[in-house]
Amino acid sequence: MGAGAIAMGSRFIASKESEFHEDYKNVVPPAKAQDTILVTGSLGPIRLWKNKYSLSRGLIVDKSEKMAEESKKTMEDTINELKKGEMAYKGNITNGAVLLGQSIGTINSIESVTNIIETIVKDAEKQIKNTSNLIK
Repeated sequence: MGAGAIAMGSRFIASKESEFHEDYKNVVPPAKAQDTILVTGSLGPIRLWKNKYSLSRGLIVDKSEKMAEESKKTMEDTINELKKGEMAYKGNITNGAVLLGQSIGTINSIESVTNIIETIVKDAEKQIKNTSNLIK
């Protein structure tokens, strides 16, 4: 299937057992990949759900520009950035940093972790069987 690795944070955020606020979880099923935006985070690029907070952020693509930004950053700036993540976690999906990947476009429901993992295994087994049928 070509993937060297997978990131499933968004999928597990949208699970019944996830401790994220229901408002955060409920962003995922109706969303499309286009509902996310790439912005500059504390350590580099991050993908956020498009909301008031993320649309106020920019994307720095140049290393020297990032270093200049970091040199101006105060401890208070860093704390405020961390608070944006906490705000989203607690349900403020308008002003908080709602971290979600483009995969949200493929997630249509909030399911149990057990069902998510069983589906992954079932789909993988199906792909393996289909692939083995192609080898003659």
